[in-house]
Amino acid sequence: MKKTQIARLLAKQSRISEAEAADQIDRVIHQIVSRLRKGEPAPLPGLGRFSPGEKWSFQFDKFGKKGAHDK
Repeated sequence: MKKTQIARLLAKQSRISEAEAADQIDRVIHQIVSRLRKGEPAPLPGLGRFSPGEKWSFQFDKFGKKGAHDK
């Protein structure tokens, strides 16, 4: 799925403009990248988390179970 498609869906569901939705997506991505560059994990509650390292990785949460970062 492309950013424009996600922005369109977010805009429709949130009743905001596609430009505002795209801006919100950019902000979330910026926060994730900022945390990873600092060597901090970037959790996405209910979905998983990005982990820092030489290569950034993403680990999905197991459905119905809390991950270690959700304590």
